[in-house]
Amino acid sequence: MRLGIDRFLAEGGAARLTNRRVAVLCHHASRDGSGRHLLTRLAAEGVAPTLVLGPEHGLWGLAQDMEAVGSTRDPIFGCEAVSLYGDSESSLGLRAEHRGAFDVLLADLQDVGARYYTYAATLLIVMEQLSGHGVEIIVLDRPNPIGRAVEGNRVEPGFRSFVGYTDLPNRHGLTLGEIARLHARREGLDLDLRVVAVEGWAGELPAPADLGFFWPSPNLPDIETALLYPGLCLIEGTELSEGRGTTKPFRLVGAPWVDADDVARRLEAFRQPGLRGLPYVFRPMFGKGAGQVCRGLFLQVTDAGAFRPWEAGLSVLAAFRASDPGRFAWRTRAYEFVTDRPAIDLLLGNDRLRPALEAGADPRDLAREAGAEASAFLEATRPILLYPR
Repeated sequence: MRLGIDRFLAEGGAARLTNRRVAVLCHHASRDGSGRHLLTRLAAEGVAPTLVLGPEHGLWGLAQDMEAVGSTRDPIFGCEAVSLYGDSESSLGLRAEHRGAFDVLLADLQDVGARYYTYAATLLIVMEQLSGHGVEIIVLDRPNPIGRAVEGNRVEPGFRSFVGYTDLPNRHGLTLGEIARLHARREGLDLDLRVVAVEGWAGELPAPADLGFFWPSPNLPDIETALLYPGLCLIEGTELSEGRGTTKPFRLVGAPWVDADDVARRLEAFRQPGLRGLPYVFRPMFGKGAGQVCRGLFLQVTDAGAFRPWEAGLSVLAAFRASDPGRFAWRTRAYEFVTDRPAIDLLLGNDRLRPALEAGADPRDLAREAGAEASAFLEATRPILLYPR
């Protein structure tokens, strides 16, 4: 397998950048198959970017979720790293002074296959801003680390946000390059868009060793966590701890009031394939439940091929809520700069699933009902695919 970055540089891509003003959208996981960073590789080819742009969490992935990142001089590369994630919704794109500062944008970001993950949204916002400006956009593609399976529902009108910027299922099965192609097509963007595809990937669930996988953000340290994320990110829409502040984020879920044995029994009753939930006790050092002993579940993926993360996430929500509906609570505080809708509705992409869960709907039934949306998405995306399904 050859990643987009390796193909681009091996096939003379650096020569395409000669005498051009180059902006690079990247982060710490933007590395070639040998682990060398994109900016290191470009410097070796004599390419000095005019502008380096960083997504949420910053160029080195040091900032926590929803933590504003400032533009600073990078301590490793010595360049000015301009943040595309600040303290307001207006910070999520290019500033006016940067829009005419480059002729080509080189984008290389490790995505994780869930529509909530904000790196794709950052690229799409920049694409919209550059539409009609004659800037060439080159996306160095990477495999989807959790494979091509599609699961979940779509984003309904009125629920578009930074965690659901374009209409994708919760687990979308696409690569970043394919998402860019899809968005440009849907929105009719006037762009010179080129995706350097991965060579030798047939769309299967890739082996971590083949990915050149670096943890793309502070709370997604490995592939197993990434596989859980399309479902377990839904915990962010509650007041339960999703394990931030521990060494096992998105694998630990709980709160001080939880009866762990009861929740484990309720989750087991949903018979989620490839998932095991063990009663567990943990203490987050920051985030929800910081400094408190929390009781809940430790989640393990026992069969990655059979595992259905979105359905599993709904089942985890249902198990915790049914165990103690009086103390289970949805998050009502601001979430990704949105204050007028509950976070769980933004994550689910509508305001229908939350009341269904509150009424005790079986999450397996909800997942089956969403199957038609996933099927329609599969058919609609055929024209933009770069790899087999």
